[in-house]
Amino acid sequence: MLFFLITSFLLTALDFAAKRLALIYLKGGLEITLIPHVLKLIYGENTGAAFGILPAARWFLILLAVIVLLVVLWYVQKERCRSRWQYNGLIFIFAGALGNLIDRILYGYVVDFINLPRWPTFNLADIFIDIGAALLIIYLIGSAEKET
Repeated sequence: MLFFLITSFLLTALDFAAKRLALIYLKGGLEITLIPHVLKLIYGENTGAAFGILPAARWFLILLAVIVLLVVLWYVQKERCRSRWQYNGLIFIFAGALGNLIDRILYGYVVDFINLPRWPTFNLADIFIDIGAALLIIYLIGSAEKET
C-alpha cells in the first residue's frame, strides 16, 4: 500500500507542477509549439469532465472523484491486486483522478494545456487516467484468456 500511495502522489505532484507552469506561462495567451502541426502547449480551463462533457458540474465531479479515490483505496487495501497490470492501472487512475480533483477544488475547473489538432486540450492527469484504463483492459483481457 505504501508503494501505491508514494507512486500515486509522485505522479500527482508531476501533474500539479505541469499545471502550475501552464498557469504561470500559458494563461496569458502564450502558445508553445513543440512539434509543428502536431503538438503545442496552450492554456485551457475545463469546467466539465473529459472532452468537456458535463459542463458546470463541479460539485458532482468532485463527489464522483472522491468516490473513485475511496473505492480504489479500499480495493487495493482489501482485495490485493492480482497482477502488476491491475495494480499499476489503479495507481495511474488514482493519480489522475486526484490531480483533476485538486484542480476542481482549488480553481473550480481543471487546467488543460496539451493540444493536438482536432482533439480537445488535455493534461497529464487525463493521460494518467487513460494509461490506467489501458492497463486495466490489458489485465482483464489476460484474465479472460486464463479462464478459457
